[in-house]
Amino acid sequence: MMKKYRTLIILAAAAILLCGIYIWMETTDDATISGSLYRMAEDETVTGIKISNIYGNYEFVLDDQQDWNVAADGSTYRTHSNKMELMIGALKEIPVTRVLDEELPDYGLESPQAVVTCTTSKGNTHSFAIGNETVSHSEVYIRDQRNGKVMITTTGAVAQFTGSLSAYRDKEIFTIDKQNIVTVEYYQNGQHQLTVDRSGGSWMLTYPFEAPARNV
Repeated sequence: MMKKYRTLIILAAAAILLCGIYIWMETTDDATISGSLYRMAEDETVTGIKISNIYGNYEFVLDDQQDWNVAADGSTYRTHSNKMELMIGALKEIPVTRVLDEELPDYGLESPQAVVTCTTSKGNTHSFAIGNETVSHSEVYIRDQRNGKVMITTTGAVAQFTGSLSAYRDKEIFTIDKQNIVTVEYYQNGQHQLTVDRSGGSWMLTYPFEAPARNV
């Protein structure tokens, strides 16, 4: 009986040890253990992003409606929603395929393609530099800006951070709800050409003459 209890105790202790190791591996920021540049908790979200790349410096911030905007060159623009989803998804976990012993000039990290910094809802800050591609062109050198460690990740994992302002901002001319538009006036060379109005419910041409208009 004592032998049976001893076996159960050993098994229970082993299970607890394995659980502890698993939790440690899932939460550690040591890339050699976790296989990631850093780890975010399931309920942790990205709250701010800064990118400095060959095209310029960009800061991404959430407004009061929790919509993303990008600031660059003294102006602020609404962001492209699909691009932001890809960026935030990439920032949740940057995979590490290999940790290197030292930094070499060929890695391109002294003059990196980009330096990315993100802040999270739990008050964490993560920052990394993106260098040159490896000879395979499917991977790229990165450096953890917090501790200087040099690693390799996939090119796809960092592809969202090397674009220009055009890649990040919403390119729609109007940033208002089209359903709220009731009057449109068109001018050419300073001369009033036409006006359409739907204050009565349906679109009507009101200038230079009155007539029903197609929906616009």
